[in-house]
Amino acid sequence: MKDITNIRFNKLLAVTFHHRNKIEKRGTYWNFLCDCGKEVVLRIDSVKTGNTKSCGCIRIATTTWRGIKNEDHPAWKGEKAGYQAIHIWVRKMLGKARECGVCNNSSAKRYEWANISEKYKRDLKDYVSLCQRCHVKYHWGLRKNKMIFDLSNL
Repeated sequence: MKDITNIRFNKLLAVTFHHRNKIEKRGTYWNFLCDCGKEVVLRIDSVKTGNTKSCGCIRIATTTWRGIKNEDHPAWKGEKAGYQAIHIWVRKMLGKARECGVCNNSSAKRYEWANISEKYKRDLKDYVSLCQRCHVKYHWGLRKNKMIFDLSNL
């Protein structure tokens, strides 16, 4: 067993050998001192591979952003967000689509938020609730350069 006392791994400093688990072949545990001041016992192979980088303080620091939403979040991409991210955002902001804005059907099995302008921007006025049938018809018409129905006045 190699002595790793005073060797640093990310935010962890090896302090003393703790124990070897005889059931697990590679189960050597050491006492580590984290940069935040907390002392923890960790398995050395997990620390050496980088799977464990701290006592858990990194995870706690990064999850403090969970309460912050939309533009205030550091990972906010704004208009650069992808197709799926925009649709998830629309559903969070407008809720679940419940009726069709074209055929006024409220008994269909599935409703979707359709983008009127086809630009997929973060403008909630640019989305309309459609049943799946009308949604498919609308996009089919756009691709064939045929206006099946006009959604701009909804």
